[in-house]
Amino acid sequence: WDFGDGSTETGAVVNHTYAHAGTYAARVFATNGMTTAVATTTVVVFALGELEPVQVSWVPQAPTIADSMTIAVQGIHRDSCIPTYAGHKIVGQTITIVTAPSTEFVCRPVETAWGYSIQLEPLASGRYTITHQLGSLIDHYYFVVTEVTGTAVPTFARSSLSVTISVDTPLRYVVQAVGNPPPHYSLLHGPAGMTIDAESGELRWTPTTADVGSVAVTVRATNRLGSADLTVAFIVTSGDEGSHTLFLPIVEGG
Repeated sequence: WDFGDGSTETGAVVNHTYAHAGTYAARVFATNGMTTAVATTTVVVFALGELEPVQVSWVPQAPTIADSMTIAVQGIHRDSCIPTYAGHKIVGQTITIVTAPSTEFVCRPVETAWGYSIQLEPLASGRYTITHQLGSLIDHYYFVVTEVTGTAVPTFARSSLSVTISVDTPLRYVVQAVGNPPPHYSLLHGPAGMTIDAESGELRWTPTTADVGSVAVTVRATNRLGSADLTVAFIVTSGDEGSHTLFLPIVEGG
């Protein structure tokens, strides 16, 4: 067990007391000696007699060194003069977020929801503290950034290839790069009407007589670590085989 506050415990059933109010990402590890499973839950600890004026959350809850993060700050204010974002900074493994009270003079007496979010680039591995300050109210939140194994820039098995198809033949052609995190795909250059599925890398296109000849297509695979390009030359012929859908089994990078 890793309770997110710097303490750990071993056993099927454990008891733990948190010393301070705050939000903690608690993790439990189960192993059989060969493989290990991990589960993460968020624990919110309140001080006695104290309401929670502000809620701070983050995604992903269990980030790795390859993950960008979004930290959301939100709450319900007693009137329409809501707090606003004042700034944030990262020093070492402490992320400080400051919310400023409203400076308005006229406030409607109605409870008003407020909130904002900030974006963080991937962080180094380690245990982090989020300190949020709103006036005299200071809250602390904790999370852990872990290593991720097998990270890699996307790569294609080849940098170029050619495929022959016929006019009026609907094309379904999948290109796939190897990378971790899994890459997304974009079409840098291609003929009119060609599309690509950003998740699967499937190209879709039906060539016309105007496309007879060699048609160059460039696809880019991108993840957080970088990108790679693949050029495909589609040789379009005016054959009379009749219209049919072409499913090509070649998977680049497989």
